[in-house]
Amino acid sequence: MFQKSFKNYIALLIIVSCVWMVGCSQTEPEDKNIDIVKTVLEHELNVPNDEVKAILDNLDDFDDYNRYIADTFKPYFTDSGYEKFINTSTALMFHWAADKNDFQLTTTKIDVKQNEVTPTNYNFTVYADYVKKDGDSMQIEIPGTAIFREDGIEQFTYKKGDRDLMIEMFENK
Repeated sequence: MFQKSFKNYIALLIIVSCVWMVGCSQTEPEDKNIDIVKTVLEHELNVPNDEVKAILDNLDDFDDYNRYIADTFKPYFTDSGYEKFINTSTALMFHWAADKNDFQLTTTKIDVKQNEVTPTNYNFTVYADYVKKDGDSMQIEIPGTAIFREDGIEQFTYKKGDRDLMIEMFENK
């Protein structure tokens, strides 16, 4: 009798262990909003981009520019969020600056975290290599926030990071 209950105990222990291992090995479900923020940032902050450069160099007709912006960004935004994104010159602002001031920016890491207090807000920090036209390079951080609604990003803003660096990038100082 002892042997039978011992076998049952071992069998139960194996089953519980298997269930525990399966439960512990599952990862948290992927947050699609984090992926959306990363995608937008990768499009925005890897500059220069040959396709965008060709569009910016030939702005006689804005159709190519508008088509590129719509194809690249509109799927990730609400209608009003998209309008804000393009009307506030946020869209392609790093591309414009890189084209004008001849620098390169390459993302190396993007951290995106859902705000614990306001779950519709996602705070991000982009780590990038910034190469100036004279060849000097440095690692930089660009912080910001994306605010989501059910159907996409409602607001996308870069926070003030290194003010002097941003002036250098955008004003060629």
